[in-house]
Order: sequence, then structure tokens, then C-alpha cells
Amino acid sequence: MGGNKKKTLAAIEKEQMREELRKQGLLEKKKKDKAEERNKSKSEFIMTLSDNDVMRIIKDMPFITPYQLSKSTGVKVSVAKDFLEQLREKGYIKIVGGISGRYIYVPVSAAS
Repeated sequence: MGGNKKKTLAAIEKEQMREELRKQGLLEKKKKDKAEERNKSKSEFIMTLSDNDVMRIIKDMPFITPYQLSKSTGVKVSVAKDFLEQLREKGYIKIVGGISGRYIYVPVSAAS
């Protein structure tokens, strides 16, 4: 019974103006810019972390979780999770437990 309401003249004019600007290339969609910004910021965080710095932090810990690493380095949990996965692939740390992507790691020297 409802349906779309009739747009006001001002709303129709604004929509036409936006459409013309998009055709000219002066206006882009916001979602694309936000997604690029998120990916860029995440890669910047990963660049600031180095293997040596993180290994210095975690070598004395009995176990490592992404949450602990994020708190000790000041990065997002998702970045810490990705970095721990990279360290695991390089062979610096080993998974000893966890479920559903929430893994618990230990340094390889401590796992032996």
C-alpha cells in the first residue's frame, strides 16, 4: 500500500547535479574512497611493525594472542592477527591452541 514518495523539486535537482558531476568525473562514490582508505591505513600499520621489534616483545611471553600483541604494540587487533599469521608462515611462532580463528601462539624456541 505504501510505495515510494514523490521527490521534491529540490531533491530532484540535487540528484541531477550529482549525476552530471559524476559524468564529468568531478564527483566519485564515497564507498570506494572509504574502502581504499581502510586498506591503506591497515598496510601502513603492518609497515610500522618489524619482525625484530615484535620478537623482542613476545620472546618473554609464555603465549601470544592477537589481543595481547595489539595492546603491546598499539595497533588494531586485525593488524596484529595478520602479522601473527605472517610470523607463523615464516616459522617464528607456532599455534598451540584456539578455535574459530582465535589462535594462541608461542615462540618456536618455547614450543620445543
